[in-house]
Amino acid sequence: MTTVVWLRDELFLENNAAVAGAAAAAVRDGDRRVVPLVVVRLERWVTLDASTRRRQLEALRTLDDALDDQLLFQHGEPAQVLRTVVRAASATEVHVASSRSSADLLDEEAVEAALDVPLVRHAPATSTSSLAAVRWWMPVDCHGYPPTV
Repeated sequence: MTTVVWLRDELFLENNAAVAGAAAAAVRDGDRRVVPLVVVRLERWVTLDASTRRRQLEALRTLDDALDDQLLFQHGEPAQVLRTVVRAASATEVHVASSRSSADLLDEEAVEAALDVPLVRHAPATSTSSLAAVRWWMPVDCHGYPPTV
């Protein structure tokens, strides 16, 4: 079955524990499909200064290129977005890098409560050797970047 990797601040593939965990799970179950997902709250996005938004957009474009244009980018509340994506993809797990941020921890709790599949948290930096065996996959037509407000 398909696995989702929820990317927050770690917009890169190499040495990304959540990506490595999702890839290993996808290979282990034989499906090999991983949905790479970024969720942004517009109310947070608009508070970023212009140079930070530019850096974030560049990081998103670089990541999308590395994923063969399969990065799924969504706006909204993470719990609601993840629930929708998990159902659309028939995913069996969601992987995320652990965070110490109080906002991220609250999001994780809300996501965990909203999902009927496990939220697998990963400590920082592990090997990404399974990446070559993964098929990056976008289950719905929701591809794009945030506005440049």
